[in-house]
Amino acid sequence: MTRRKYTIEIAVQDAAEEQGFRNFEAGLSSLTSKNVPASSGWTILKCEDEKVYDTFDLNAPKDPCWEAILDKIKTLEAGGYRLASRSASYQMPRSGAKQRGLFCVYKGRRINRPDDGTVDVFHIEAYIDRDKNVKVDVDGPFTDSYDEYWLTLADSARMSHIVTTDWVHRTISKDNPEAVAAGGGGHGGTEFRFVIDEETAERFRKQEFRVEELDAVEPDDGRRWIVVTRNCWFQGVIPPKHRHLFKVNAEMIKGFTPARNDI
Repeated sequence: MTRRKYTIEIAVQDAAEEQGFRNFEAGLSSLTSKNVPASSGWTILKCEDEKVYDTFDLNAPKDPCWEAILDKIKTLEAGGYRLASRSASYQMPRSGAKQRGLFCVYKGRRINRPDDGTVDVFHIEAYIDRDKNVKVDVDGPFTDSYDEYWLTLADSARMSHIVTTDWVHRTISKDNPEAVAAGGGGHGGTEFRFVIDEETAERFRKQEFRVEELDAVEPDDGRRWIVVTRNCWFQGVIPPKHRHLFKVNAEMIKGFTPARNDI
């Protein structure tokens, strides 16, 4: 066994992602963050620590099946996909002509396609046949609508849900001036304003959110109030498959939506 020092850098776009990463890496001895230019909208988290790893030979030959999978991913991305997530490699059992192989799940977003909350999924399998040639099979694309995530969110009945006319789902929490002064809160304390309907306004008043009445509304569609917050959290675009579970109750008039297609 050998002890190695390593550095991780990860790019996040909002405070929720940052907190999730911090929670996940809570065991690390050092975790710092640094901001890149504000125009980019990204925060780079950097951590350093020492952990114990199995000793391995850096000069060992690369696995031809894994290299074939990576090459196929490069082909997909050259064709217009951008990585959303990629699994590790899984060992495949021997079967028929497949003497040895690896399997990987790749999820990608189409570049320049409007974000509808879904990703395309590809199952990539690389194996060595009886003639010792590397073969690659790809199944997909399949559509992933993140069913478990959105079904859980729809069932949670949280009182602070906001769904805007572009089907973006957000939640808000009470403002925390101390956190905002330190650059904290949702989206770093950025101010958001939403025009909301009467039902939502009443619910937010009970939670002591800042709700203001509009001076005039044309046409009168029931949205006569504005909620103002510096503690807004982004959950994503609701996929078409799950939109019947949510009610549009707001229109954003100040704020921004993270460019998830650019992740």
